[in-house]
Amino acid sequence: MLKRVAAITEQTALSEAEMVSAFRWSDGSGLHHDLGAPHFATLAAAARAWEQVRRPVWAQTYRFTVPRAAAIFDGLTTAGRDVVLWTWQHVGPFPLKRALKALAEDRRRLAAFADTRGAAAIADYLDLLRADLTRVEQTAREVAARPADPLDRPYPAHLSTSVTYGGVQALRPTDRP
Repeated sequence: MLKRVAAITEQTALSEAEMVSAFRWSDGSGLHHDLGAPHFATLAAAARAWEQVRRPVWAQTYRFTVPRAAAIFDGLTTAGRDVVLWTWQHVGPFPLKRALKALAEDRRRLAAFADTRGAAAIADYLDLLRADLTRVEQTAREVAARPADPLDRPYPAHLSTSVTYGGVQALRPTDRP
């Protein structure tokens, strides 16, 4: 029989692994855990913990995305990528203006966060994210240049990868997405 684990109180400290797990296996808030493991009792406790484990959570996050906690606590998004992946096979003209508008907002949010203290711990990952956003824009423009028939548009598989921000250092330069 599975026991339900209660939220960790303010007085109970979570290990780094438990904090990372709470952010990875939830909606990003850390206020619940999809697998019933320890998590945070309050959003304030989760926000304090996010400052401590931002880098290890990013290290486990797939390229071309941001951790869900980064969307909540840092305001980062990848809406431009979402538009491309959700509409690449759109019947008729590809919604390039919509994709570029979403990418501009992603970049605006990234620039705003880059000036914060929290960004320093993941500066190298943010450089990768900037490169990813550039690749998303290139892909959006390539998809828009294709014929309006969605059957003539290849799926942009390179925008979905199993490479994590932390795993990219293990790749040879020629293997990097």
